[in-house]
Amino acid sequence: MDTISAGFWGGYFATAAIMLAGIAHVLGQGLYRVPVNASISLTICTAFVVAYLGGLPFEDADLQARVQALVGLLTATLLAYMLLDLFGYLRYHRRVRRAILGLAGLAMVAVWWLPAPQALRAGAVASGLLALFALGFCLRGARYGERMTWAAAGAVLSMLVAMAGLNAIVLANTPVAWPVHAVSAVAATVYLVIVATALAGRYAYLVEVRRVLAQGPSYDPVTRMPSHTEALRLAEVAFYRHEGEHIQVGVIAVTIGNLYALEQLHGRAAVNHAMFVCAGRLRRSALSQVTMGRLDDDGFLLLLGHLRDRTRMVRVARAVVARLSRPVVLSTQRDEGKIENGQTQWVANVGVGMIAVDDARIAAPSAVSRARAMSRTALSFEGRIAWHDSFSGEIAELPADVR
Repeated sequence: MDTISAGFWGGYFATAAIMLAGIAHVLGQGLYRVPVNASISLTICTAFVVAYLGGLPFEDADLQARVQALVGLLTATLLAYMLLDLFGYLRYHRRVRRAILGLAGLAMVAVWWLPAPQALRAGAVASGLLALFALGFCLRGARYGERMTWAAAGAVLSMLVAMAGLNAIVLANTPVAWPVHAVSAVAATVYLVIVATALAGRYAYLVEVRRVLAQGPSYDPVTRMPSHTEALRLAEVAFYRHEGEHIQVGVIAVTIGNLYALEQLHGRAAVNHAMFVCAGRLRRSALSQVTMGRLDDDGFLLLLGHLRDRTRMVRVARAVVARLSRPVVLSTQRDEGKIENGQTQWVANVGVGMIAVDDARIAAPSAVSRARAMSRTALSFEGRIAWHDSFSGEIAELPADVR
């Protein structure tokens, strides 16, 4: 194998290593079905590549050809089966399952009894037929409007191209040109990327379901945060945890002041989309030891524990204003196919109120109510942040020079 071909296959194995690291991360989260499926797909595909690139430890050429044919058939069968199962086809189409397994069984019997050269060719043909069968089924689903079938079809097509290239490499008794290796390696890499993306979506769905099952009514599906009631309970827990310690608890309330106008103009769907985007920005900007939750219908609550001084709370408040004040394009249609075609540009009118509580006698609901009132007052401030000025003893706008 020349240097260019080795470079392309090195890219494939690097992608496989990254996918393996992702599998290890998911295993650490306590979800097992997704990483098991991913590891099986990765192992089968990589074993196929290694076998067809001459990595089998057999000196007998006939035995190696026969094993390569069996590996190719097993790879095509399992990858097609797992791919169709991943996208939910085998759950409702048992005939497809029986057809795949029956064709693979007949091909394996034929490969075992045929002479080695013919067995390798028969294995290549049968693998191609299995991949074409899966591709046709995916395209049939896409014809009837199943959106995920396009991803499945792309994965099957990539698998088909990679198998064709590797079969051409094995069947040619002489070294092939580097473009054949390049196309095969790129196709195999694309297959891994599509499968990893689909499994990542499945993983995110399972994490969401687990969170909903754990929190129940205390979970807000729009913002994917604790609901208003649960946020107040978390505040009480934070206050109780630091009771008797000389540690302040930072309470930051965020109010979005123009949601009512947005609803009157574009409906509730646009409001839900706006809250969804704002909550996502808050989660991405979250610092360590910051607890978040939804506050009423138009706000959020942030709790900062172990607050030694107000510097950290001021930094978080300014980061919240900066992130939530960026424009966002909202969807105003409920049609699933048109969600990504939003054309309504909207900027949140953000008000932030912050208060540092160091007196355990102050009840959590009272502190949250004070911060909430301050956030509404901050809507009229230029800097959009209100705090309790210790010098004047009044609620005032946070000065720009305060760090």
